[in-house]
Amino acid sequence: MADSSIWFFLEKLTNLAIEEASLFGEVDEQITMLCNELQWMRLFLRQAGANCTFDDERIRLWVNQMRDVCFDAEDVVDEFMFKMERIYENRLNNFKCLRPLASCIGFGDKLLFAHDLKARMEKINMAVEKILVNKTRYSVEDLIPKYGEENRRGLVPWRFSEEELLHIETRWDPDQKFEEVGFAEMQKRVKYMLIKEESAETGVVSIWGRGRLGKTTLARRVYNDSHVKQQFPRRAWVSVSQEYSIGELLMRIANSVMTLTSQHKRTVKEGELGNMLRLFLESEKYLIVLDDLWSSQVLDVLSSHFPPSNQSRVLITTRYLEVAQHARSQVLVIRPLNRVDSWDRFLKKVFRVTSTTQPAIQLQSGLEELKEAVLDKCHGSPLTIALFGGLLSRKQKSQELWNQVLQRITQHGDDQSFYLLLLSWSYNDLPFYLKSCFLYCGLFPEDDEINTRKLMILWIAEGFIPMRGEDTPEETAEDCLEELIQRNLIHVGKRKLDGAVKSCYIHEQVRSFIISEARNSKFFEVCKRIHCTTPLIPRRLSFHHHVINDHTSQSLNSSHLRSLICFSTECLAQKSFDSLIQGSKLLTVLDLEGLCGINELPRKIGGLIHLKYLSLRRSSITRLPKSIGKLVNLQTLDLRNGYIDRIPHPVWKIRQLRQLYTGMVLNASMGVGQLTNLQTLDAREASGCFKGVDLRKLTQLRNLKIHFTTGFDLELMPFSYHSYLYKMFLSGRLNKLPKETKFYPPNLMELRLSDSVLEADPMPILQELPNLRNLQLLSSSYVGKNMACSSNRFLRLGSLTLSGLRELEELKLEEGAMPGLMSLEIKDCSQMRVLLHGLLHLKNLGQVKLRRINPQLLEDFESSEGEQFDRIRFITSII
Repeated sequence: MADSSIWFFLEKLTNLAIEEASLFGEVDEQITMLCNELQWMRLFLRQAGANCTFDDERIRLWVNQMRDVCFDAEDVVDEFMFKMERIYENRLNNFKCLRPLASCIGFGDKLLFAHDLKARMEKINMAVEKILVNKTRYSVEDLIPKYGEENRRGLVPWRFSEEELLHIETRWDPDQKFEEVGFAEMQKRVKYMLIKEESAETGVVSIWGRGRLGKTTLARRVYNDSHVKQQFPRRAWVSVSQEYSIGELLMRIANSVMTLTSQHKRTVKEGELGNMLRLFLESEKYLIVLDDLWSSQVLDVLSSHFPPSNQSRVLITTRYLEVAQHARSQVLVIRPLNRVDSWDRFLKKVFRVTSTTQPAIQLQSGLEELKEAVLDKCHGSPLTIALFGGLLSRKQKSQELWNQVLQRITQHGDDQSFYLLLLSWSYNDLPFYLKSCFLYCGLFPEDDEINTRKLMILWIAEGFIPMRGEDTPEETAEDCLEELIQRNLIHVGKRKLDGAVKSCYIHEQVRSFIISEARNSKFFEVCKRIHCTTPLIPRRLSFHHHVINDHTSQSLNSSHLRSLICFSTECLAQKSFDSLIQGSKLLTVLDLEGLCGINELPRKIGGLIHLKYLSLRRSSITRLPKSIGKLVNLQTLDLRNGYIDRIPHPVWKIRQLRQLYTGMVLNASMGVGQLTNLQTLDAREASGCFKGVDLRKLTQLRNLKIHFTTGFDLELMPFSYHSYLYKMFLSGRLNKLPKETKFYPPNLMELRLSDSVLEADPMPILQELPNLRNLQLLSSSYVGKNMACSSNRFLRLGSLTLSGLRELEELKLEEGAMPGLMSLEIKDCSQMRVLLHGLLHLKNLGQVKLRRINPQLLEDFESSEGEQFDRIRFITSII
């Protein structure tokens, strides 16, 4: 992890030295000296990370000292830039200086701060020199095997160079389909237990098996199943594990199924909360998942707050049979894979194929010698096999590799220690930037699936994502995510219809590894308890289920804080927050999503010149201070679903903004067109803001979501200039759709229309869009009776959703239309009577969902006979 810290700081220091050369002046020599030393140290640390596991105390001490001095140097440089920016602001206010930062700083000011910077950099260089001397004095270098020696010691440098890894294809692994098939029957069985079977007295269903057999994975797939969601409107997922608090578990369940006031969250007692929960659930149909249950006592206590019902369910996962038996539950037993299936899955993961009969596998020399050792170590555990296979999938396949792997794994004992060893190998094998991306997942609560869109934006704000050719940071971040999934370090929670990952999660043991590694490397701290009084000097801080009081805020030294992320609605009070902001001048990320304890941002928020990510989504904050316009490096501003109804004018001058989520009305006078780097815009339209030249200037847009508050003529606003715009959501009355395709973004892949009230069938127009993959026509977007799609049109469409089209009677699909359609959803189209025959020629159709449909259409589905009709019925779910 230390090499990552050095790399990030080197990048920052090098860029600053180039951009603000005249600012550093006489300090340039010290900065150059530090850069040179750090480059050598980073090379040494990369070799150390590849060839050993830092078991020796001397190596760990040296690495920790190197990381700490790098942190100190980063703080010194950022504090210097903070002071220079403050002077620049004063010049700007007093003399209307419009020149760049460096030219606005007077010689006297520069001399004063440069002298201080020089003194501090000299001190850091002296510290670096001492660390280098100690490396030689205490023979640290001798503890790390040189290249070539690791083979004799059985230590394989399993690592790609950054250049190699960045060009690896990391899109959706076809093996994902294989793993889905492996769980399909068990998933159907659990669904049947939850929905179809008569409930036992307790209404409990158990998934039982030893560790790392996939109990949590199976439970999550059932929990996220659309049919299960429909059956159980109230759902909650909590991870219990060995350490738990009944009060916290009840609070997490209550937060998921009901709305609690801020007062209740602060003052409610455990017994009172349990009674509130029981009373609320008495009239609800609920599903509560208790993941990784170790004790039957926990189930007894929690179940006393769940009202008995033969329609509601509790789903538990446990590794202890006595817990499942105590619950008097229906039990699904997950057993280890047999040796044949284990080896088959291992090969598929290593070679990234769907069949092990391919010649590339059959001709591999040395694999048979490895087979028995792998099977003995993995013990039929799908998670261990996937982790091991994911690690080897990134290697050049050769007999030498198989011999090295065999030599290494035969040195280690039981499957528990072997899994932890695999985790360590997999982590050490990651390049520096992926290590940071991986550890960052530990900031999120264990019960929550992680929104990958938010995760990737945070990675970018933190500076983890390296530049790669002409790709945008967002594109590179997506590849980083897929790389971690391929390595089985993180797991897919939900995928979008186009195959992109919508949410992800990490296994419990992986989370424990991350928390330990993050604490040792000072990467982040997590506060989970109500009273957090341990002295903290964090660089990143995350609050879970926590209320910060005055005593807590006094124990928190925020002078080095770079990121503050809140996952609790009550983690900060106004006084504590103001104090925190005043001392956190180096903040890069401030995420207050859902926070209810504060009503306004302090004016000093404008002093956080390093801030790149600010989320006030669903918070109780009611206004933005004008000083927010001083956040010159801000990339993401999220104001959705809150109480802020006005954006200060200076915001439109923040040229670095890439994502702007407002959900509020914008107008032409605001100057939206000045945000030329904008990639995502979510807003309401009024006064023609998006009719004129403003939108044409935003040529970098990738994602546009607009709610129209007035009638709108799309023909007045061509999107043909937006070659990067691939996703649009237009909500509100449209006069008509333009007929010529040149008015649409040329690379549009996803289109959602809602409340458009179109009278003419939109399909003849939309079917001409050459790259459209996902089409959603929602809530009165079309008010006609017939919809028709021509042959050889919608050639790339993979998903179609029709929802709330209450006048629609017929969807006619000519043969050859939508040849690639994989998913079709029809919901709340109560007049639709004609559909089934048009689906027969859709050979790639794998999923049909029908929700609240006309009885005549339902009868048509149930009564039609023939093999093709049977195929359609097999892939159709009807609610």
